[in-house]
Amino acid sequence: MKVRTFNFFNSVFIILLITGFFSLHAQDQVLKGNVVDTLQNPLEYANVLAIPNSKKLNIEFSITDQKGAYKLSLLKDSLYTIEIS
Repeated sequence: MKVRTFNFFNSVFIILLITGFFSLHAQDQVLKGNVVDTLQNPLEYANVLAIPNSKKLNIEFSITDQKGAYKLSLLKDSLYTIEIS
């Protein structure tokens, strides 16, 4: 029977992987809200786009739910143009 053991480098890699995930996640900020029409009725299934001003970032998007609510996870300290269609 072969027993697998973790050596020091495997442990360090796992720790770096976990801390890297949390540091990347810490750089996000959440933009959330509701999309309504001129009569203040919620717009369901509307597209909400966050288009970054920097060409290095990806476009983020969300689709509103039945109450018109949306939630976007955006990179902190970056500028975006929000479009709703």
